[in-house]
Amino acid sequence: MTFDARVPLAIGVGALATTGLFIMEAGPPLQGTVAITFLLVGPGLAWVRVLRLGDRAAEWTLAVVASLGIDVAVATTLLTTGLWTPARALATVVMVTIAGSMLEVCIGQRWQSVDESRCMGDLAADACAPRRQHRTAPHRFEFKYIAWTVFLGVILLVVLLIM
Repeated sequence: MTFDARVPLAIGVGALATTGLFIMEAGPPLQGTVAITFLLVGPGLAWVRVLRLGDRAAEWTLAVVASLGIDVAVATTLLTTGLWTPARALATVVMVTIAGSMLEVCIGQRWQSVDESRCMGDLAADACAPRRQHRTAPHRFEFKYIAWTVFLGVILLVVLLIM
């Protein structure tokens, strides 16, 4: 299984869209749809992908369950401590989500290098040839750099949201 930075990038864009629409007070249909979709999938998917399950159905199922758990844990903690506001709740969930996605991007390249090191033997050369060709393609686009930029943009928006 190779590392693919498009999913953390999509999670970052979802966090950016949710936070941006909240700050702009976009209105119920658009803001509600984007927020519910993000809160239902984003936080859990960011952390479940770190587990590298390999089964997409299991990843998506666990992502929804973990997202609901993270959302409830954040809301309960903020209510219990008397710090509840919708802005703080959203900011906390977004930061937890971004932390999971950043972890995946940080260790994702390490996973890929471990997977490629298994392809160094002569017996595995045929099975790994397509992966090597993909790695050396001159037009290969690095999504991890865009993911980091989106993550930093989300963090700045969350700081603005809290202030």
